[in-house]
Amino acid sequence: MISEDLPRWLKSVHRDGSDKYVSDPYPQLGDTVRIRLRASIAAPINEAYLRTFPDGEQALSRLEAGVAEETCQWWEVNLKISAPVVHYRFLILAQDGLWS
Repeated sequence: MISEDLPRWLKSVHRDGSDKYVSDPYPQLGDTVRIRLRASIAAPINEAYLRTFPDGEQALSRLEAGVAEETCQWWEVNLKISAPVVHYRFLILAQDGLWS
């Protein structure tokens, strides 16, 4: 649940493991997977990053603005799979702060 102290637009940010957001949910080592994030078209997002930890070191990959629909903006990045399990988070740089 999002606190009432947080901006309302954060409720519009969505991602999950479905094929709409992850191009291949069961990739092989060396494959490249397209990762997507969706937010309201009105969300004040300036930049978005995918945060991973290959070899135990933090890596940031910038998402590009993808398709803009009537109510939402898609953000996308390609991720090369270099480990059997890849954990990731999103960092969002918006007009009102940095969100993760």
